Amino acid sequence: MEVWAPGIKLPSRVVHVLSEFQIVDQASNIGNKNGDAGHDRYKARRMAKVKERLLQEK
Repeated sequence: MEVWAPGIKLPSRVVHVLSEFQIVDQASNIGNKNGDAGHDRYKARRMAKVKERLLQEK
């Protein structure tokens, strides 16, 4: 614990962390990567929206 909380006295060594797990079958995973919802296409759409918003004249 000294690494994460040097000099702090903690009542226990139990750490609670919020997390999320997504369980997907292989066919859905392949479809998600390759389709219109694919990560690269998603990032490109988001970047286009950001550029559009930033470059918009008022």
